[in-house]
Amino acid sequence: MMGYYIIKEPKYFREFNCKGSSCESNCCRDWEDLIWLNEEYERLCSLELSDKMRENINSAFCRLEMPDFDEPLWNLKLSGRKCPFLAENSLCSIQREFGEEFISNTCRIYPRVSVFNNAVMTRGCYASCPEVAKMLMNDEFALEMCIRQVQVSGDEIVLNSVLCEGEEDFAQNPATRYRNELFGLFYDIISSRMRGLEDNMLLGLEAARCISETEDFNIPELIEQQQRRFKAPDIMPKADMKFDKAAKLFADIFGDDKAISAVFTDGIPDNEKITKGASLFPPYFFGNLALNLLFELRMPFCFEDGNVFESYSFLLSVYSLAKLLLCASALDCGTELALERLSEFDRAIVHDRVVAEKIAGA
Repeated sequence: MMGYYIIKEPKYFREFNCKGSSCESNCCRDWEDLIWLNEEYERLCSLELSDKMRENINSAFCRLEMPDFDEPLWNLKLSGRKCPFLAENSLCSIQREFGEEFISNTCRIYPRVSVFNNAVMTRGCYASCPEVAKMLMNDEFALEMCIRQVQVSGDEIVLNSVLCEGEEDFAQNPATRYRNELFGLFYDIISSRMRGLEDNMLLGLEAARCISETEDFNIPELIEQQQRRFKAPDIMPKADMKFDKAAKLFADIFGDDKAISAVFTDGIPDNEKITKGASLFPPYFFGNLALNLLFELRMPFCFEDGNVFESYSFLLSVYSLAKLLLCASALDCGTELALERLSEFDRAIVHDRVVAEKIAGA
C-alpha cells in the first residue's frame, strides 16, 4: 500500500551542508544537555571499546528514569559546556572511530529541526549554525517556501528525531490540529511586501491574540478572517516596535554588553542608530531571520503547554533581541562578526532552558 506526506521547508534546507571540522563554531559545544535514547546508548555500549572509551562512556552518561517512557533515557553530561567525545580536531571521536550510525540521531540531524503534523512535515534549521546564519544573509530567497510530496510504502511513516503530533496531542491542545494552517498564516503575514517587516510582525501578534481568545473550533474561520485582514492595504498595526523592553531583557539575560552600547544614546536604545546598524545588512536579511524563527521555534506552538499568542510573543521577543544585538554588533565590529554573535545568541535561545524561560516570562 502506498502512502504519502507533504514536506514544507525553506529553499536553503536542501542546500545546507555541514562544514565539519572546518566550521568556526563547533556544534558540539554550549549545549545545556543532550539526551540519548536507550537504544542509542545500548548500541554504543555493545561495541568493542577500549578501556579509555568505556571509562569515558561510564562517566559521561547519566541514566534518567522517565515516567512517560517505557525505557530509560540517558543524559550526556557536558564538561565545561563541551561534549566529552569532542576530539582535538573538532570531530566526534565516536563517529571517527566507529561510524555515524553510533552517535545519537540528534547529533546526526543538528541543526535541522522538524515537526510532523497531519501528514505534513515542516522543517528548517537553527541559525545557531554559522552556515545557516550565512545563508540567511547571502541568499535573498533562502526562506522561500518549498513544498513537495513524498510517497512511502506501507501504512506507517517512521520518523526519527522529529516532533510528531497526533490525536493525543490534539486532545490535550485542540489548536494543534491546525498547526499547519496557522504556520501558513504567520508565514504569509511576515513575508508580505505590502508593508514593512516589523509592521507585518506586529499584525501577526494581533492575529495570534485574536486566535488565542477564541474557541478552537473557530480557528479555521479566524484564519480566513486574518488572511483577509492583513491583505487589506490600509490595515496597520495598533502599536510600534520598541526596543526599550528588549534592551532591558537583554541586560537581564546576558548582563552588560559593550557591543550593545553602540545603539544607545544616554542609556536608551536609539532608533536612528538601530536603523543605521540595520542598513549595513542586505535589505532582505531581517525578513529572512524573522521567517526562519517560524521554523526553528516550531511556530505556532513553541511550548507544549503554551497557546498561539504566548508562542508568537516569544518569537517577537527573540526577534527584537536578535535585531538589537545584530545592529549594535554591526556598528561596533562589522556584519561578519555580528553574524557570529547571532549564532551564539541563537544557541543560547535554543539550548539554554533558563534563557528561554526568562524571555518567555518577560
